[in-house]
Amino acid sequence: TDSDIRRYQISFASSFGPSMTRFFGGVLSEDWQTVAPRVQGGTLVFPDALQVEQGDMPGDPIDPNASFSIQLYAAVYGMALIPQTYDQQFLNRSRIWVRGGAEEIEVDPSLPLVEFTDENSGLTYVAVSYHDGEVEHGVGAQLLERAVVLQDRARLGDAPAARELDGYIDSLDLVRLLTWHLGFGAQP
Repeated sequence: TDSDIRRYQISFASSFGPSMTRFFGGVLSEDWQTVAPRVQGGTLVFPDALQVEQGDMPGDPIDPNASFSIQLYAAVYGMALIPQTYDQQFLNRSRIWVRGGAEEIEVDPSLPLVEFTDENSGLTYVAVSYHDGEVEHGVGAQLLERAVVLQDRARLGDAPAARELDGYIDSLDLVRLLTWHLGFGAQP
């Protein structure tokens, strides 16, 4: 018998890693184009694993009402349980830190970063980008990109975007806190 138990850690995360990362990233960053169901021919259709990974499901997404509570559970369960396979990639790609904060990490300077500065607190949130030219595969980077979009809309006078951003910062802080508590694994 092989003594390396990692060979026997089989889960959705180990079998469908890219799809799981896109799904959790989509839920946390409110990317309904990637994760939401569609109506096709009068039937409710959910994206399959390949469509989630590629983000190419046809049709207009239906708002899945995945509010903060759903995002909270997705973040906690995703970051706590996906690494049970001993693969820290999901946790590392979800990592968000605040520049100058206790949780700030030093990453390879050749890796691209995504940053968002909260104008109310002055805090600058940072995540490593894992963009492949078409799709962002970094969950933390997806969250920060969404925050930047909301902030840009709020600056143009979009009051609903400003309210949404205020609540969305709670999601950034949640992911920041979880990556602080669940591990300081090395960035790839």
